[in-house]
Amino acid sequence: MTSALMTETLASRLARHPFFTPHADPESGVISYILTERVAPFQTGLYFMNPSMRGNSEWQWFRVANPPDKQWRICAVRLDPDHPEIRQFPNLRMTGNPWIAPDGESIYVPQDNLVIRMHVDGEWAEELRISPDLLDKRHLFLLCTNMSASCDGRYFVFDSHVGDEFISWIHDRETGEQRVIHRFVRKMHHSTFSLHDPELYFLHQGPGNDVYTGTRINIETRTWLMDIHGQRLDPLTPDLWFGHNAQNCHEWWTPDGKVQFCEYGSGIWEVELDSKHRELIWPRPSIHGQCSPDGTWLSCDENTYAWSEKKPCSVWALHRESGREVLIAGKLPEPPFGRTDWRAWHPDPHSHFSEDGQALTYTTSVLGNMNLAISPVDTW
Repeated sequence: MTSALMTETLASRLARHPFFTPHADPESGVISYILTERVAPFQTGLYFMNPSMRGNSEWQWFRVANPPDKQWRICAVRLDPDHPEIRQFPNLRMTGNPWIAPDGESIYVPQDNLVIRMHVDGEWAEELRISPDLLDKRHLFLLCTNMSASCDGRYFVFDSHVGDEFISWIHDRETGEQRVIHRFVRKMHHSTFSLHDPELYFLHQGPGNDVYTGTRINIETRTWLMDIHGQRLDPLTPDLWFGHNAQNCHEWWTPDGKVQFCEYGSGIWEVELDSKHRELIWPRPSIHGQCSPDGTWLSCDENTYAWSEKKPCSVWALHRESGREVLIAGKLPEPPFGRTDWRAWHPDPHSHFSEDGQALTYTTSVLGNMNLAISPVDTW
């Protein structure tokens, strides 16, 4: 990013960017900038677990789809209004949520049995592929749900669905070694490294059906803490039984080493790892959430799984110190497709902060289609 751009606010850049259209929420007046320059019918933000803007890069990464093809592919939009550009990577089909390199210029994308490293200039290379020994002649259903790297950059963690197993394994980026940490017989996914401890990560149980028998396997204990040495398998909330006394769901790490999670009925909770003490920090029922890199802000989406005209989906933010709630995008219209294809298109807002905390990126339907939206935090 040029020095001139670094002194200009994000809101100012987006306001004069020809690819973005400002939209003020009718109730709160909060402005989001919607990417209305189109390269595909559906243009959405990435999954909420990794920032999609990092470092001093000018690039915002996002994903696109061309119905009826249900494959998502990667794009990047340049946020320099004087040099507007969208770079498309039609050869970069994603089968899991990608991870952005710290400089923001490269993206690591799961693609079947591979991870592809793509630079924004179009240069690509194979970063890794799952070992045949891990596959053991079985079918690979999914390499991972979410790419995650340890805070020291040395390891990637995976939760691969292979045959009738869900394998938690580590890839050493220095040596190329692939090491199994544990083999699960129930669905375990969303593996994510701690922001501070390079040996600690969490993953969670998910609901699903056995691919061979069709038997329904429900969540029991949602979130588990693990380490790369296979010495720790520790439930984050051992007293919560999903579907019985709680509906705890998506989780994320905080900058001070805690874990926060959404609970469908009560709101966002925060857990201290050693004592397991937890506190309800935002009593707004929600599905997905995220905290800003400095912990100042929280964001969430509500009614995502009940999204309808009677229960419209909305995106909110909370300033933790003051307790001030901000409606970012309220009463979003239902997505332009039926429930039959809901899982394929995955239209959830998935709001998440940029690495510098200046932007909240999310998916919006306010203009009648699925679009990438950016709301500058300093305008709230």
